[in-house]
Amino acid sequence: VTDNHLDTVNYSDIMDLKSDYLIIDAGDATAGGIGASTDAIETYATTIALSGGADGNYLNGWSALTVDTVSMGYWVVQSDGTVSALSTVSESDVETSGDGNIILRALNGDITLNEGAVVNGSVRAGGSGDIRLEAAASGSEITVNADVSSGTGNVAFLAERGVSQSAGTTISTAGSGDVVIQTISGTGDEFTTMASTASIETVDGHVYI
Repeated sequence: VTDNHLDTVNYSDIMDLKSDYLIIDAGDATAGGIGASTDAIETYATTIALSGGADGNYLNGWSALTVDTVSMGYWVVQSDGTVSALSTVSESDVETSGDGNIILRALNGDITLNEGAVVNGSVRAGGSGDIRLEAAASGSEITVNADVSSGTGNVAFLAERGVSQSAGTTISTAGSGDVVIQTISGTGDEFTTMASTASIETVDGHVYI
């Protein structure tokens, strides 16, 4: 991480981060970010919590992705070779500050958005940051179990088969931000479902399903 920005060399055939659980905190209101629009972080992690800044969060998951609380302990090797355990860290959700975008792609599975330890939504983009959540594999779905919001940016869900929004959840933006929910398989079994108490909100923008 350099200047609050986690970047990698752009080799498309090399995995960047291999772990079942992933926490990245690179947030900064004026800079900071995770990956880049031309070089997303690539991971096999299945449960993630990401905090980026104005440079945004760009991540490709090579399996299913679940946004949730992630807790883990970590250790440091001292100069004499001994190992010291440090405190457990815990992070929730995927968020940006500033006007950072959030681009998450699950290339071989579903996306599930769960409420973290703090009840404030699962995915949040600051300011005019846009959100794109994409489940690209054949038969893949996106399940929204917690709120998704942008300050004034656009919010897009793209799933190969379907998107389901659970009870009590809100997908929202303000200003002229649009909300788009799209299924892309073209096989005739696509679906978009909303529980009766779920909602999609924008102020001066459009909702397209």
